[in-house]
Amino acid sequence: MKQSSKFCQNKLAIDTRTRRFSLKLYLLTRIFPIQQFLPLDHEVIIPFTTPTYSPLISPLELEETMNLGTETDSKAKKVKLNLLKPFNGKHKNLKMFLQDSQMYILINAEIYNTDLKKIALMLSLMAEGDTASWKQQLIEETLDQALLAGTDPDFGTFGNFISSLKEAFEPYDSEANALEEMKALRIGDMPIDEHIAKYKMLVTKAKLRDDNPIVIDLFQETLTVSLQ
Repeated sequence: MKQSSKFCQNKLAIDTRTRRFSLKLYLLTRIFPIQQFLPLDHEVIIPFTTPTYSPLISPLELEETMNLGTETDSKAKKVKLNLLKPFNGKHKNLKMFLQDSQMYILINAEIYNTDLKKIALMLSLMAEGDTASWKQQLIEETLDQALLAGTDPDFGTFGNFISSLKEAFEPYDSEANALEEMKALRIGDMPIDEHIAKYKMLVTKAKLRDDNPIVIDLFQETLTVSLQ
């Protein structure tokens, strides 16, 4: 009697293992046909790629994602440069942010070879201050439009993105501000070469010509009497 009971228990265990084996084999052959001959205890890893338009993606993750998919991208190697600094929305930091990020994109043109990749990189650096709200609004509007249209999200061209960024964070009247700085500038103890370079930078910001009489007069006012 005991032997019969033990035989039934063994048979039940064998049937259970057989069913599990059949179920696992079925799943492997249906979902992962390329791995149907691997051992059953082999760990199956489902690859996952973060969408390049994700607002949470970091520049490093973005570059790793961009290196996948095409033969050209797989051969591209990122040029080592200083890490890009995040943009916090302050007007005085906008020009430097645009210059640094666009130079970074230019040097790594084989990786950042689409408008979406360029925009995604710059958005990944906008997570502080007013820029975080601006980025969130841009992404929400783009995703909502895509949902209504039943299409993929379209963030537009990189040129339009830069224009929108400037419109949102550039000083209201940067030319007038530069002109005011030219009027207030004084050489003081500053070396003459450094003073001239700073004045020329303000002239460029004010979008004035070097031979403009106002530019010449204001420059003379920045100098000490002995230098005039």
